[in-house]
Amino acid sequence: MEQWTRIANELEAMVEGLDPARLAGRDAVRITRAAARIERLGANAKAYAAQRCVATGAWSGDRATRVPAVTPAEWLADVSSSGIGAARDALAVTEALHEGSATDRSLRSGELSLTAAREVTAAAEVGGEIAERRVLRKATKEGLRSAKTEATRVLATAADAAERAERIHRQRSRRRWITRDHVWHLHLEGPVALGAEIEACLAPFDDAAWDAAATQSRSAEKGGERDTPDAILFDGLLGLARCARDGAGRPGAAKPRGRAKTRDHVVVHVDATRLVPNEPSGGSGAADPSAHHAAGRCEIPGLGPVPVEHARQMLGGSTTGEAILTILVEDGQDVRTFARPGRKVTAALAQLVAARDTTCTITGCGRAARLEDDHGQPVSEGGDSTAENVRGLCRQHHRRKTAGWILADHPDGTRTLEPPAGMTREPAPGSAKPAAA
Repeated sequence: MEQWTRIANELEAMVEGLDPARLAGRDAVRITRAAARIERLGANAKAYAAQRCVATGAWSGDRATRVPAVTPAEWLADVSSSGIGAARDALAVTEALHEGSATDRSLRSGELSLTAAREVTAAAEVGGEIAERRVLRKATKEGLRSAKTEATRVLATAADAAERAERIHRQRSRRRWITRDHVWHLHLEGPVALGAEIEACLAPFDDAAWDAAATQSRSAEKGGERDTPDAILFDGLLGLARCARDGAGRPGAAKPRGRAKTRDHVVVHVDATRLVPNEPSGGSGAADPSAHHAAGRCEIPGLGPVPVEHARQMLGGSTTGEAILTILVEDGQDVRTFARPGRKVTAALAQLVAARDTTCTITGCGRAARLEDDHGQPVSEGGDSTAENVRGLCRQHHRRKTAGWILADHPDGTRTLEPPAGMTREPAPGSAKPAAA
């Protein structure tokens, strides 16, 4: 046990002596990555030990807590100086783990964080080992965002999916509060399908806010301060609210570029076989009521699965979806029918790519805002506008590729951008060419 205390004391001394101003950029990156791994390992070790405290009841006898705890989660939150929700999740992860499992090994190596492990164990509870490995691979290869999306898919196909959807709809809420330092907060919670409608209404106002931020960004190069993405999206919501108050039309934003042009729609991606229940063999008899639980997907790209009944209603012309819904039906249609030579991307292909690539396709990026269509093989080199050649990239990675970075698709399914030979540093934002040695 003394070894743990010694390591903690040594780390404390290292942090006390850390002077960030004296670090070279590359050294700062290495320390940041090492510290992140230490953080994961420390949190994981704490969760394992805390679970033993719960099993033995030792937590209730700890007199070093600042506030008397009634539950193990409250005790762990006090020890960690964290929220009770995070402490509860940490205990749930270690309780659900099986010693020697792939998730257990990833936690002990520091490859996986407790937050990502919570997504893995939640999927494993309803989908077993196969679901566990699916979500774990997403977490380790593509990051937390992809793990959450995959876990949501697993949970949505559980037997009680319809009951869960009904419960979420009943519990929909809008709450607002003001903190002691006079910061206004707004929290919305509800079904994915309704959230998608809200986001579709917000989309043109978000585009206007992004265009305004781009103008501000050019001023920032002259000494101004740039807005964060979260601040830009706040302005988009503010624009929608002012528009509703004043009775004005759509915001007078510049025409959005690239894939932003299709953001007026809610896109539901659904297997054709799930829209119409299967008939029993022979063509007679009642339809199989469980057909909508069969393999296949029904989801709003970027947000997650929705009940297949929602897609059926939209396909039937419900008033909710007539103005904003586009359904991409998978029915074996050859994607080459969406192709055309040259740079121009057809509307059908744009919707197909937007539904498929909900985040930047560079592995580990995860950016979902303002994705741009990129021709993997440039048009100048014979690349056409096809589903295989057109992929979504965030603006930052698209600029790097345009500046000469090399796009690489690897056999394991990952995708990276590699700097060209001779580059000694990353190109500055907005630069046309990479810096050469």
